[in-house]
Amino acid sequence: VISRNTKRMEKSLRSQSGEGQPIDLVGTQEEIDEANYISDQIKELRVHYNLEWSDFGVLYRSNIQ
Repeated sequence: VISRNTKRMEKSLRSQSGEGQPIDLVGTQEEIDEANYISDQIKELRVHYNLEWSDFGVLYRSNIQ
């Protein structure tokens, strides 16, 4: 969609950090299951890697979620 925007300034975006970890694809039946899964993953990562809450960010596609 972005590449078809005729008013878009042409540019090539790429990471300077290498490939990194593969993305996990997780399907849930309900929104609450999704929220619980995400919060459980963050809690587990915090403990395992001794991270702060500020080390995390959650992207979402609509405010209704």
